[in-house]
Amino acid sequence: MIDPKSYIEKHYGVSVDEFVVKYKEGLSRKELANYFGKTEFVIRTIAGLLGLRLKKRFRNQDYLSYVEKEEGKKEILSDILRENEVLSDSVYKLNKQLQYYKDQNLLLRKQIREKVRVENIYDAIVDELKQCVSNVELNVTEYDCVREFNNANGSSIICLSDLHIGAKVESKDVAEQNEYNFEIAKQRIDKLFNIFMSAPYASYKVKVVLLGDIFDGIIHGSDLVAEMPVMEAVSEFAKYMASKIQTLLVNGFIVEVYGVTGNHERMTDVQQFYKKGFDFTYIFFELLKVFLKEYKVEYFYSGHGLFEIVDDVYAFIFHGDIDRTYKAFNEQAQLKAIANCKNIYGVEPKLILNGHWHQYNKSMMYNGGYAISVGSLMGTNSYSYNTGYLNFIPSQTILFYDKDGELISEKVVLFKKGEQ
Repeated sequence: MIDPKSYIEKHYGVSVDEFVVKYKEGLSRKELANYFGKTEFVIRTIAGLLGLRLKKRFRNQDYLSYVEKEEGKKEILSDILRENEVLSDSVYKLNKQLQYYKDQNLLLRKQIREKVRVENIYDAIVDELKQCVSNVELNVTEYDCVREFNNANGSSIICLSDLHIGAKVESKDVAEQNEYNFEIAKQRIDKLFNIFMSAPYASYKVKVVLLGDIFDGIIHGSDLVAEMPVMEAVSEFAKYMASKIQTLLVNGFIVEVYGVTGNHERMTDVQQFYKKGFDFTYIFFELLKVFLKEYKVEYFYSGHGLFEIVDDVYAFIFHGDIDRTYKAFNEQAQLKAIANCKNIYGVEPKLILNGHWHQYNKSMMYNGGYAISVGSLMGTNSYSYNTGYLNFIPSQTILFYDKDGELISEKVVLFKKGEQ
């Protein structure tokens, strides 16, 4: 619809505001024609378009009606402008959000492409290694005696953490004259398993739990002083660990294996969140599955894991590098870990296990369960010594639970100076 005011000013060259003022002053049609330099017919047309009658008796009433109408138009225009301003602001915000989502979409597409590429690389590596180890014979020890279990309906947990397989530590480089290499690592794990085999509270149900930093990896320049390349360490340790588990199996134990990744296992020195879990430990567990085809071997890609100790009693496991504020002895940290477990798995754990800190710690939780940090198999190396970390005796932990899910015994196995 054409606005009368705009039409009049465009086609007749007459200012409507000035026309209305002269109309209100009472100028006759002829006087208005002379004033604006137009014919009386044009003046009558303009007045008609504005809804103004030229007879004097109607002038005051028509003027007031005109003013009221114009004020209403202004108010409507003001509302429209305000609404337009709000809409413009909303459009700006929506455009901003749209751009954000476009950027996120591009980032996610890039991450997915790279993740697919990385997973394809890992799959290729795993396939090649599986072929290499498919015909390897394991060194399995079968004991003469048949084991009697005093805690037959319970469950045992062999905790392995911070093994740093591939690391080479020489006594001249660190305090306490610590030494460590692959042979020493195997001797210490042999000792751990032998102690378990003879433990009075051992049960035939065994969980072997690996809590991260199984391999020394490449961070902190570990690969530069390593005893062997990381992939060789992965392959050799998978074969050795499978032989230890097979030894348990042939001696009457029912074994389940669980594991999470640590911070040393990653293939790049720079941590990227979407690559968490696809690392050297992932390859290790894939090889372990080749050796233990018929048995439960579970690797938790996310870095958090859960397993059942006995019926309806659960353990929550992680390495400790995802939330570095976590401490087993800190009540708030325990509550946060319990809440995290309930959020992920929908159950409340009676046991929380972690590694990473290279020192043993144990604390009772509010629900009667325990939060336990498992020590390190390696002990002090040059990096930890030169960085100023405290020296702790290398240790690993074995836990013994009864049929009701109560911790009835615990053995912290120490590997003291002067013995392997």
